[in-house]
Amino acid sequence: MAPTAARPVTLRGTAVDVWDFFAAPHTESELVDWLVDRYDADRSVIAQDVEPAVAELLAEGLLGSAS
Repeated sequence: MAPTAARPVTLRGTAVDVWDFFAAPHTESELVDWLVDRYDADRSVIAQDVEPAVAELLAEGLLGSAS
């Protein structure tokens, strides 16, 4: 839970992998590449799913963005 959050966020399934991946600084594109390799999945599908997930984590204050 982010320090300024009003509610906790629960992660399930591949969202846990996303969270673990961002333990070190990475870009969204690097995450997509990693998930494509890890799950042998279609890049366009992964990219489409990753964008809103990362946006939500940023909005909740759970991820930071590098400038």
